[in-house]
Amino acid sequence: MISETLKDRFKQEVQRRGFYPYDAAKFCGLGSGVVIDCMNRGKVPCARRLAIICVAFDLSADYLLGLSDENKPLNPQCTFENVYTYGEVFLRRIRTIFKTREELWEFCKHIEIKASNMYRPYNYGGFPTTEICVKLAVYAGVSLDWLLGLSDKGGLEE
Repeated sequence: MISETLKDRFKQEVQRRGFYPYDAAKFCGLGSGVVIDCMNRGKVPCARRLAIICVAFDLSADYLLGLSDENKPLNPQCTFENVYTYGEVFLRRIRTIFKTREELWEFCKHIEIKASNMYRPYNYGGFPTTEICVKLAVYAGVSLDWLLGLSDKGGLEE
């Protein structure tokens, strides 16, 4: 289960570094509630916050959520300075997977979500929920790290 794996792996990493939850939140530049929810409740953050946590702790999103047992290195260009450009990378990558809006809407029907959940990410960038990102990565046969812009490996040829 993704939430339990996230809870266990993130908590282990925070403790390994000798952080308390508030230290980890400050280290990531996120609110303490986000970190505490991940560590204690296994609540999966939104995809943008997940990417921020991954960059801060140099953790693969695939590993953190249990999609992989190996923590593969992130792209060296992944930094806090460019974390907000990951939405643009995500946009390019979903447009690589879905050549037309109709293909994307079919995917939405397939995973039983409203197409409006993908309208903004497909047209303007940004991220849908982490849950949708995971389903999209599995559906397309790509790594979540590639999809979120954390890695250049594990995806389709752009």
